[in-house]
Amino acid sequence: MNPKISVIVPVYKAEKYLHRCVDSILAQTFTDFEVLLIDDGSPDKSGQICDEYAANDSQIKVIHQKNAGQAAARNAGLAVAKGEYVYFLDSDDYILENTMEVLYEEASKYNLDNIYFDAESFFETEDLKEEMAVYVDYYTRKEDYSQVVSGVEMLKKMDEHN
Repeated sequence: MNPKISVIVPVYKAEKYLHRCVDSILAQTFTDFEVLLIDDGSPDKSGQICDEYAANDSQIKVIHQKNAGQAAARNAGLAVAKGEYVYFLDSDDYILENTMEVLYEEASKYNLDNIYFDAESFFETEDLKEEMAVYVDYYTRKEDYSQVVSGVEMLKKMDEHN
């Protein structure tokens, strides 16, 4: 049986962040998913880290390819994804433990084709410590993208689950 969600993670020079990313996926309250780690010819230990995760968890598959960029890595993941929905996650990001649960509930409830939701970015250097909120929305193809529902509602639903 096919998973409900295919999580596609393009991986390039991500060894510093990859464990946090993949661990956050594996810690989800929603468990009907596959993880596709696309090693985009990374010159660091990222490909090895991907293989180690795949060896220990049958939900994880790894594709190794020559470096072709993030779009090509995502397309490689799409070519083998089996999920009803696809979730793109960057290898230097991580998600809250209920993210997929909330997204799947919303997508199913409203028959959504796309969901864009709020995220928080954290930048830390010696001279800069900044937090930035990113505004995003979700909408359906059936609505022809003309009626957009605020991503703030999605954040509230995630907060309610926590």
